[in-house]
Amino acid sequence: MADELDAHVADLANAKAGWVTRRDAAEALGEAAKKALAALHAHSEDPDRDVQATVLKALQRTGAGGGLPGASADALPNTPEYTFEELIGGLAFKDRRVVAKLDTGCRVDLIVESERKQSVYVTPHENKEGASMIRIYTRCGAATPEAIAWAMRTNAHLLDCSFAILKEKEEDLLILINNIERIYATPARVKSVVKEIARYGDYLEKKLAAKDSF
Repeated sequence: MADELDAHVADLANAKAGWVTRRDAAEALGEAAKKALAALHAHSEDPDRDVQATVLKALQRTGAGGGLPGASADALPNTPEYTFEELIGGLAFKDRRVVAKLDTGCRVDLIVESERKQSVYVTPHENKEGASMIRIYTRCGAATPEAIAWAMRTNAHLLDCSFAILKEKEEDLLILINNIERIYATPARVKSVVKEIARYGDYLEKKLAAKDSF
């Protein structure tokens, strides 16, 4: 399949080839692209977290990401901007993900491994440059030197979030956070980030303390 696509690409780029050859190459590439994009979009909310993340990255690389971080606004001229209610509308799931509305957004209480709970906050946010964001974060525990060192190493392996430090009541806390630019935020993307932040946030919390505080 790859060799066949490469051949079509070469034929289309060959200005000396006959117009029929180049036309057929363009048609073949267009059909292949249509099928590939349809398959990727069909699995943009795949239940397997790793598959979904890879599908979303593949769509982002094509410029047809439908609101994914990193895609340029010019490449997505018809992308709708979801309301905040739409973005969080799919987060609740039976008693495994419970959504509580807050003045600043919402809190999602997720049941993770061994029936532990992790609270993830989803809030509208505006950065210093005035760009509208969707901020998603969870508290993990005290920002001790050992925890910070572990978090910095772990950042290299995370897909949808990164560790940072938040000062709260004169205490430095380690948090997991992701800021999604509002025009690129989709319900599927928000749900994927919330689930990953909850998973890794609870994992670090267990390393820092026996008590399930966050």
